[in-house]
Amino acid sequence: KSRPVSHYPWEDRQIAPFMSAATTFLRPNVLYQFHSNRLEELAEQLITTLAKPMAGPLTPETLVVHGTGTRRWLSLQIATRQGIAGNLEYLFPAEFIWWLYRRQLPEVPITNAFDLPTLTWRVLAQLENQGELPTHETLTQYLSTTDEHGRWHLARRLARMYEQYLLYRPDWIARWEQGHDAKDWQASLWRQLMRHGDERHWLALQPALYRSLDVHSTAINLPSRLSLFALPTLSPGYLQTIQRVSEQTDVFLYTLNPSAVYWAQITSEKETLRATKRDEEVISHHFDPGNTLLASAGRQQREYFDLLLELEGQSIDCFSAPDETTLLGRIQADVFQLQDRSPNPRSNPNDDSIQVQVCHSPLREIEVLHDRLLDLFERHPHLAPGDIAVLAPDIEIFATSIEAVFGAVEGSRYIPFSIGDRSLLVTSALVNTFFSLITLNDSRLEANEIIDLLDHSAVHHRFGLDHNDLSQVYQWISDIGVSWGLDDTALMTMDFPAGSVRTWRSAIERLLLGHALPAQDQFFMGRLAYPLHDTAQSRLVGHLVNFLEAIFNLQQQLSRARTATAWGTELNRVLDQFFSPEDEQENDLNRLREAIEVTAIEATTAGYDREFDLSVFRLSLEQQLKRSASSPLPAGRVTFGTLTVGRALPSAVICLIGLNDGDFPRSERTPGFDRLVQTPRFGDRRRRDEDRYLFLETILCAREALYLSYCGRERRDDTPVPPSVLVSELLDYIAHTGDAGQNNGSALTTEQPLQGFSHRYFSDPTNERYFSYASERMPPVIEHQAAAPLLFPSALVTKQPDVLALAALVEFFQNPARYLLRNRLGVDLPRVRPAFDTRAPARAGFGALMAQRQILLEIQLGGGQQVDAQARLQAQALLRPGALGWLELAAEWSALSDLATRTAAISDLPQQRIEIDLSVGQTTLRGQLDGVSADAQYRHSVLDLRAADLMT
Repeated sequence: KSRPVSHYPWEDRQIAPFMSAATTFLRPNVLYQFHSNRLEELAEQLITTLAKPMAGPLTPETLVVHGTGTRRWLSLQIATRQGIAGNLEYLFPAEFIWWLYRRQLPEVPITNAFDLPTLTWRVLAQLENQGELPTHETLTQYLSTTDEHGRWHLARRLARMYEQYLLYRPDWIARWEQGHDAKDWQASLWRQLMRHGDERHWLALQPALYRSLDVHSTAINLPSRLSLFALPTLSPGYLQTIQRVSEQTDVFLYTLNPSAVYWAQITSEKETLRATKRDEEVISHHFDPGNTLLASAGRQQREYFDLLLELEGQSIDCFSAPDETTLLGRIQADVFQLQDRSPNPRSNPNDDSIQVQVCHSPLREIEVLHDRLLDLFERHPHLAPGDIAVLAPDIEIFATSIEAVFGAVEGSRYIPFSIGDRSLLVTSALVNTFFSLITLNDSRLEANEIIDLLDHSAVHHRFGLDHNDLSQVYQWISDIGVSWGLDDTALMTMDFPAGSVRTWRSAIERLLLGHALPAQDQFFMGRLAYPLHDTAQSRLVGHLVNFLEAIFNLQQQLSRARTATAWGTELNRVLDQFFSPEDEQENDLNRLREAIEVTAIEATTAGYDREFDLSVFRLSLEQQLKRSASSPLPAGRVTFGTLTVGRALPSAVICLIGLNDGDFPRSERTPGFDRLVQTPRFGDRRRRDEDRYLFLETILCAREALYLSYCGRERRDDTPVPPSVLVSELLDYIAHTGDAGQNNGSALTTEQPLQGFSHRYFSDPTNERYFSYASERMPPVIEHQAAAPLLFPSALVTKQPDVLALAALVEFFQNPARYLLRNRLGVDLPRVRPAFDTRAPARAGFGALMAQRQILLEIQLGGGQQVDAQARLQAQALLRPGALGWLELAAEWSALSDLATRTAAISDLPQQRIEIDLSVGQTTLRGQLDGVSADAQYRHSVLDLRAADLMT
């Protein structure tokens, strides 16, 4: 060899007390397996290895990790030790295998045509290839009754299934490609895929890779070392490939192993019972459970470690015995030593290393978590927010509650936090608005839907509107009565009668007439102009019309079928036309453009050149955005994330929330045609088994405290709900093998009240089970509670005006609270935009009824006829269509005739305006009264008189 035998710094020192003597003579081009129960120790060994320079000074260090969480954590560890983490090339396992092939075989393309997104498009193309589609009754029937949307979902399921076949059933793939199983529809569909596209999957290329490796004694195109860090599992085929590569270059496999004792043969109680039932002669005590928790949760991982044992190379143990001073540490030590210890009669009453909180809802889980973290910080001052990791099976369920609880607290109770592992689909308002835009082809263009689009700042800025303009736009749409629909043609395509004035086209015509016609309330070709008051409003109408016309054109453009490339171009045009992002929105926009480009490239790479509806591209784009979910670095904050992304990452305190029965372990809903489930084999991946081991792995990664919570009570009737079976198993284990006294399963569990303002939190300050730091939740019934603070700590300084307007006095009596806020405190609370009514109401609402009656009264006073009123009300969308509207009009016309007669009689009386100038103390009250006759002031109302009417 060109390199000396001893070439790594750690060869000259004792790595761990468990290292075998054979490992002291290390040689190059070997598969080195590092095993440790602590990820920190594995990272230490990796960093020590990285201290050896690569063969080339610019050659990047290749690191294979299972997810983004491990990548971030490892980069931080390297940067902390070395001062910088640079020139690192991170790959996921599937990417790494393809990377190996590309480095050794020149004919291997950059893009793997058998990764899940690309394979989905390839399968979809074959499902639509009716001429060669395999004959299968169920498949044929499904395809004949579904649409493109359904075919895409089936294609994705089949692609995921074939992807697993490549990993775990290579013998099936080989048989199918040799022409066997001719009547098997899955085999026929696979052969069809091979005939109509790239057939170079990693199994097909494996012989060529091995031949390339056999030609050279050392790797020509590979770096001098490869590192695989903390991979939870690898398929047998991947492990075989890694073994062969290790003959040409050094491969370092860093594996997290919970126990220093060989445990691949331990069995759980259920496995022992099943074996005993299969063979009555089997004696159950021949099966060693070792540690009950590991035996129950480690079934799948046992198989993986068995596969690792078959690899040739050198194994280096770097284990570290856990600290047994706490209950959590003793559980970790039991797993490490592969034992179930006897109950300890001694217990530490101050041991808070494990706690279980039972709540009624996800919101209560977060409220209780916030209080418990504050308590931990108080009990253990050395802890910081960055030492806390909060994980959930689905963090999205808790995202809004986290923002509401952790984000609303200020002062000393504020805990800095960040929420990771969230897709742009749920975090970005710009992306949400974009997806709302590209669903318009299936939309009725309801008023609320269109206004929600205009609400987004990047959209209304793009069309020359600012936030202050929106209230005027809302008022116009409300006054005109826009409901839904582009125009009469759109209504008729949905079997609705034409002639509605509640469409968008009708609204545009009324606004443009208001700009063009000089007189208000003037009809033009059956349309009633909406009055505009100045040129500023006319200019605003122009911007609004530009937006609406762009929406109408977009709806037509999105209704056409296009190729994937054309859809990519069209959607980028939509982004250009509708969005003018601010600086903080640019990143979201760029990531969205990248996702669109990747989606189009995936379909093109798959050879899917058909034209298809936007709904299919949209589904694929959504999956792409979910795959590209980003997670912020902890950076001294409590980090919330998904359990699968944060797996195996150590933290001083780990909080697992949402451990509900049925939610975790996750249920695996596999289609009935998935043969991996029908014919399981040694080494297969099983989601429930993965989750079981993930739970145990998380327990072992908590360095000081473990916090568990779940919804164990119904909110409606307070009935108990069981937790995840994993929580139950842990509590049972603690009860049977843990400390006696306080540290048993029931003593660790606290059933929290339904509400955060329960008196139990505040009645006894010494109660360590029920407490809250949220003083604002303290109920008023508690004795000695300080009185609620007044709005004003003292009386306001009197401001006696020299002159008081009569209108101001009326405004005060109409709404004293509003007058106080506006005129004394300078607070003008904005009115929330009401939702527009997009359905035909059963009867007119208050505002519509008042407007309708006022118009009828004006027409009667002007000598008009009922037919004139009908035309006017229809033009203003105040009259329902058809006979029902005519009957309502007749009833209202008749009811108002008496009021019109009396009002007309009063109008004939001589009336005048009276000026008021009245001295009241040191203030002069000034104003005017209109419509005053010789004996009284007369006013009329089309509704029943109210107190407010008597004051105006």
